Amino acid sequence: MSYRIKFINKIFWFIIFLWTILILTSIIMTVLKNYNYADTAALLEAKTSLKKDLAYRKWNASHGGIYVPITKKTPPSPYLKHIPHQNITTTYGAQLTLMNPAYMLSQVMQEYGKIYGIKGHITSKVLLNPANKPDEWEVNALNIMTQTRKPIHEKTMIDKEMHYRYIQPLITQKSCLKCHAFQGYKIGDIRGGVSVSIPMKSYYDSSLEQSTITFAFALLIWVFGASLIIFGRKKAKEILYEKIKSYEQNIYSLITMIEKRDRFTAGHAQRVAHYATLIAK
Repeated sequence: MSYRIKFINKIFWFIIFLWTILILTSIIMTVLKNYNYADTAALLEAKTSLKKDLAYRKWNASHGGIYVPITKKTPPSPYLKHIPHQNITTTYGAQLTLMNPAYMLSQVMQEYGKIYGIKGHITSKVLLNPANKPDEWEVNALNIMTQTRKPIHEKTMIDKEMHYRYIQPLITQKSCLKCHAFQGYKIGDIRGGVSVSIPMKSYYDSSLEQSTITFAFALLIWVFGASLIIFGRKKAKEILYEKIKSYEQNIYSLITMIEKRDRFTAGHAQRVAHYATLIAK
């Protein structure tokens, strides 16, 4: 009996171990999936944001730039002085200045970043505006894009916070030459890039929330499964005890029957011996 109980216990702990490994594996895979989804979602937002920026830029370039009122926020750009009629005065006396695609896009990116935390940047290795100087990551990306002419994206740290960064090459078109022809660019040249940086904190917070829910749900499933396994062990022991009890009863009955048979045989032998003695007389 002791051997069978130990065997049942071993089977019980083995099943508990497999059940635990299965649940832990499921949790780990789900958590990794959640964080991979965070990266995918951030990349998608980066591409969407960049498409928006490029659409603004293309619209501005298609009009040869736009004129806006001169204000403290939008003064005449010192980097567009080479363009004729940079500043004009309307017939009713309003003073306007030209905003080329880069000037306009820089302001749009700044406003968008203040509202949504997404940092956009138009940059180049040959600068028209020093404010567009590339950072270390953008320098490396620009060097690579000069050869591949393909976008680059990866996660990296900005001010000790993880960001998903995406940069796409700016290919010189005819509309670009109004501002950049004097720099020696020709149609088809890689003139620079437009980059966007997506903070990962909100995505990781969302992944953590989903992972916490997953863990709680998995824990409930594990408890339910473990309870069934414990119940199964209890029933197995009960069945074993019943079989042992039945076996013991059968053994007792057999022993009792043998004892009765032996007593009967002994009594019969005595009677035979008695009759034999009487006959002998």
